Amino acid sequence: MTTNAIKIAAIGDSIIYGYPYEPASSWFNLAAERLNIDYINRGINGDTTDGMLSRFDSDILRYKPSHIIIMGGTNDAYGGIAVNQVINNIQAMVQLAFENAIFPFIGLPIPCNELAEEKLLGQYREAMRQFARANNIEIIDFHKSIVDDSGLSIKAGFHCDGIHPNNAGYEVMAGVATKIFIKVLIDTRVHTYYWNEDISCIITTLKILSEIFNYKLHPQVIQAAYALNAGRMGSQCGLVEGVLLFIGVYGHEKGIASQNIAMLCHKFSSGFQNKFGSVLCKELRIQGFKPDNPPHICESLTKSAVAFSAEFISKEILLSL
Repeated sequence: MTTNAIKIAAIGDSIIYGYPYEPASSWFNLAAERLNIDYINRGINGDTTDGMLSRFDSDILRYKPSHIIIMGGTNDAYGGIAVNQVINNIQAMVQLAFENAIFPFIGLPIPCNELAEEKLLGQYREAMRQFARANNIEIIDFHKSIVDDSGLSIKAGFHCDGIHPNNAGYEVMAGVATKIFIKVLIDTRVHTYYWNEDISCIITTLKILSEIFNYKLHPQVIQAAYALNAGRMGSQCGLVEGVLLFIGVYGHEKGIASQNIAMLCHKFSSGFQNKFGSVLCKELRIQGFKPDNPPHICESLTKSAVAFSAEFISKEILLSL
């Protein structure tokens, strides 16, 4: 497994598979490859939710993934399958996932350019949303990212036949999935680093950001982070310091001038304070600060802070290059 404790599977039809291309061009494979996450693509061209359920054991459970994306319905719509039957199949797969300690996501089917089928797909989507809300399951809304202004068809330039995305369409879908996968990575890593390895917040932040942005940290950066953490005594939060260190070394690698790196660091700290109310450890810990507190006291804050930091770096560094 390329990323410890994370293995994401996807089961569905040709939209999972990547038709009319090979799976390497699918949104799912593209998103997983970007983050070096272990993945299992179990999309089958022409499959229905009945077929997905019938092979869930052999195609998914046997591989013991940590997460599963369940996405189907397009071929059901072309077969005129009732909404209740589709939702019952989705529910059965979700139940199997929970019973096997697999975290499920429901992917909403994308639009098609045929009116009758799209009308039924719209009913499927609404029923999936209701089921997900009732059961606290996260949905992946590909439909919103790829539908045109009418709300009934795939955007022009994003499809090859009115049903299947082209490369541009799959890239858009991969962008949606990448955000979900980053959240999975952050949540998993923070919990593991805090509870299993007792790593400080500054090192945790650095390690996760380096993984998201595929940047190998120099050992001296880690040692500098240890020193900052040891000497902080409740002052500036390690969740801020770790990002400032990362912006410095990562920005330098990307060819950003030192004065611009300094401006980015100031902008990040200001944004962090606006978002979370402070950059000081003793103020961010609502229960107070003690040097011997275990790091997992800040688990929830850390997940939110690292997600905020990753988004900042993506927008302010990657998109500016």
